[in-house]
Amino acid sequence: MTAANTAAASQAKIAEEQWAQQQAFLPEAMQIARDQNTRAQRQADLAEEDASFYRGISQHQFDRSKLSEKYQDELFGLADKYSSGQVGNEMAGMANADVEQAYGAAQGNMTRAAARYGINPGSGAFAAAMGDMATQKAADSAGAQTRARIDARNKAESMVAMAAGAGQTAFGNATATGGMAGSFGAGSVGLAGSGLSGMNSSMGTYNQGASSAGNLYGQASQSFRANAIESAKSPGFDFMAGLATAGAKGWGMSDRRLKTDIKRVGATDDGIPVYTYRYKSGGPTVMGVMADEVEKVNPAAVAKNAIDNTYDAVFYGAL
Repeated sequence: MTAANTAAASQAKIAEEQWAQQQAFLPEAMQIARDQNTRAQRQADLAEEDASFYRGISQHQFDRSKLSEKYQDELFGLADKYSSGQVGNEMAGMANADVEQAYGAAQGNMTRAAARYGINPGSGAFAAAMGDMATQKAADSAGAQTRARIDARNKAESMVAMAAGAGQTAFGNATATGGMAGSFGAGSVGLAGSGLSGMNSSMGTYNQGASSAGNLYGQASQSFRANAIESAKSPGFDFMAGLATAGAKGWGMSDRRLKTDIKRVGATDDGIPVYTYRYKSGGPTVMGVMADEVEKVNPAAVAKNAIDNTYDAVFYGAL
């Protein structure tokens, strides 16, 4: 089983090299992970500072939005007055007064002008001109009052829009800023987690490599044991029946140097001692002879250096 043992030894060597590499890698990997954790913690602290800053701004904006409620209430109150017709009627009255004043001044000017030019104020032509002016005044007054009432309604609608917009803007700004604060806060948690992840990743890689090396070494060990047991199952032995069937088996590893726990239990008809023993490579207790003693009685039954060019074997069929 020399080739099999050589392969198992190579496998064990690979496992040892792999384990050595893992041990050498661990300090570097852990330092990288610590550096990553430090950077992540520093970034997390900065993110938390930003989150705190934006939380302050958000709170300030919320406070301001509360102040805007009073402004909104005032605008809604004015809008009610404008839309109810109260302010519109007042504005219409002022527009009518302006028209009356303007036309009163115009009539006075016309009367004075007629006197200068020698026109009789009591003439029919002058009376007709004054009548036309009165008609125009009535039309202008009605138009001015209508426009005043329309302006009042437009102002009411504008005030409602301003009041609603002011509240929405203030609340929207506060909400958006609060969202930024939350985002930075979540980012700080994520960054801190990435540092811990780096540590866990390094440990996971190390543990995986250690496990792989251990499995490989264990497989090599099992191979050695299996090879030793297979070698012990030499054609010259029958573990269940002893020498009873050995003659039919052929050659066996019978070199004394391969054995331990040797105990004599009898002898063959030729006087060759028979022993129980175990192979040094492992395995159960078996029964057989020693090549050096067989050689003295029956040299033809011994193959010199037949095993690994070093150990002697015995042909049990010749005993």
